[in-house]
Amino acid sequence: MHKRKISSNFIKVIISFVLVFLFFVGTYVLYIQKQVEEKERILDFNIDTSEEYGNNKGCEISIVQDFTSNKPLSGVRLSISSNQHKNVKITILNKDNSDVVYEGKVNTATITGNELGIDFSNYNMEGKNYHYSIIIDYINSRNNIACFLGSKYNQYPNGGLDVNGEVQEGDLSFKLITKNNNQEILKWYFALGCFVIVILIIAAIVFLQKANWKTENIFLIFALLFGVIYMIIMPVNSAPDSIVHSVSTYHYSNVLLGIKDDTKANKIFMRTEDVSMQNLYDKQPDVADYQKLIYFAQRQERNTELTEVETDGVAKFPLLYLPGIVGITIARLANLKTIYLILFGEFCNLLAYIILVYLSIKIIPWGRGALFVAGLSPMALSLGASFSYDAVLIGLSWLFLSMVLEYAYTEKRKLTKRNIILLFIVMLFLIPQKAVYCLFALLPLLISVNKTIKEPRKWCVLCIGMLICAAVVCLLYNLATVVAISGDSVEYSSEQIITYSVNGILKNPIKILLIFFNTTMLNAFKYIKDMFGYTLGWWDFNVNEMLIICILLVFLLSCVTDFEESCGIKKVSCWHIFLLLGVCAGIYGLVALSMMLSFTPENYVVIAGIQGRYFLPLIPLIMVLLSRLFLKKKIRLHLNLMYLNVVLQCLVIIDITQNTLTR
Repeated sequence: MHKRKISSNFIKVIISFVLVFLFFVGTYVLYIQKQVEEKERILDFNIDTSEEYGNNKGCEISIVQDFTSNKPLSGVRLSISSNQHKNVKITILNKDNSDVVYEGKVNTATITGNELGIDFSNYNMEGKNYHYSIIIDYINSRNNIACFLGSKYNQYPNGGLDVNGEVQEGDLSFKLITKNNNQEILKWYFALGCFVIVILIIAAIVFLQKANWKTENIFLIFALLFGVIYMIIMPVNSAPDSIVHSVSTYHYSNVLLGIKDDTKANKIFMRTEDVSMQNLYDKQPDVADYQKLIYFAQRQERNTELTEVETDGVAKFPLLYLPGIVGITIARLANLKTIYLILFGEFCNLLAYIILVYLSIKIIPWGRGALFVAGLSPMALSLGASFSYDAVLIGLSWLFLSMVLEYAYTEKRKLTKRNIILLFIVMLFLIPQKAVYCLFALLPLLISVNKTIKEPRKWCVLCIGMLICAAVVCLLYNLATVVAISGDSVEYSSEQIITYSVNGILKNPIKILLIFFNTTMLNAFKYIKDMFGYTLGWWDFNVNEMLIICILLVFLLSCVTDFEESCGIKKVSCWHIFLLLGVCAGIYGLVALSMMLSFTPENYVVIAGIQGRYFLPLIPLIMVLLSRLFLKKKIRLHLNLMYLNVVLQCLVIIDITQNTLTR
């Protein structure tokens, strides 16, 4: 019987290897091979935000852009538009020998899509670095000429832009075109394939030796492996609100190092070489991002002098940024280059997330397999492998809820004063950071069923006191926001739109309820998919929907097939279910309300801005509800499901990588 079981498990492992291999090869044939056959590709993405460079007096505009490329170019694509159709003379010089690489005239009326392609693939260059000048002479006899050519970002630190002899802060907005390096794409894709094979071999060893491994230890191994992959395939700016997160982390690193920033003016000090952190990657990643990573790691020019830069603002509270702050500070003290500073900061954030989830899985009385699946979901790992504070927030939420469930439902678990203080501290760390999760403070009421509590009424009074303290701290943390939304309407500054307000909601309660209903009916399944990673950050492509649905099914099966013998699931009474449902529904309502007040225009009939990641902290509560309502038999499927989840994660990273490499 034992040999038959081993044989059956071995067959499952072989099938999983074949499945991943077929997916890997199929992805190559359908997507990667087409990209490899392309003769040219975009080396660098332009910045979309353009400045208006013009001359209201008429006459001429002469624009000169110097830049350096570490790749031989075959052309450029200028982002150019004008309010009048006139001729433009464009000259491209090789600054090293003053050769004319390209010279020609174009009428702006003939430009399609505001993008002018210039080909100079016949010009041969040799060397490691290539220094160019783009000269644009825009001649017009009429007044009020304006051409949109620039960017407010300094994309090329080793170059410069001047208009009519005046030096500009930004650079031209253009794309660099180079001959396609087939080996570059193949190298990255097959390197990923080798890494996936290593992960599958480790997973197979764990699966075939199932009796010797604890769930939390298995999570620790695969979270580190997958987390490192996500650090590489998830560029810095692809995480939600990534600029604010990275800049905030850098600011609080300055605080640790005794450097004073002018945060009221939205300015902070950064090492000159680190200014590129705000603009190192495009939000929509492509193969050029991998090249940038290597370039910055190998050949970035060092400049550690401090310079003051403008930012989009700094987060007020540093607690959730603490791992990244420590990482960046250590990297700065060690004088690491920008790319290593970024990666080390992200790695510290990832470690904090992994440790918090590890403790949660270890503590929670049942449903460890379900928490394992959620902890390795693409959404959770992508947040963990970034500067986003959501990773620490999710980990703290799961730890707090796991502690509550352990004290409430684990038999013979004594609730000491030390445990109460520890629970209260975790709650105070968690709740003020995100006001929408304030209802978590109600959950310690569940602990009243613990037999070591001799007077449940006193415990309930203590819980109410804890709730009041949490509410006061939460209110103080978010006082400015409360004042801002208390008027008749709110102008959302970043978009200059009028959103709903508290007074407006109170005046039209029926309309608001209909909007909530419409939002839930239309987007509920989307929120569930996004919670597990269907949409990652600001990317313009989605993870394969079937893979996300499979991960979701594995999570559901992990909830309803539990193997723990003394998990205490039967102790979850009806009023406990009612409380859990109320907390989940209340948090959903608060999330929707916050997005309505801060992000939804008054004329919308569906709430805008809600993202699935906002509901990841609820995973332990969802798991408890599913287990209590649907768990009928104890089936030992936990390791099978965990192994299947690892296989699905391998398929997900292959899918993400092909999307990135084939852009």
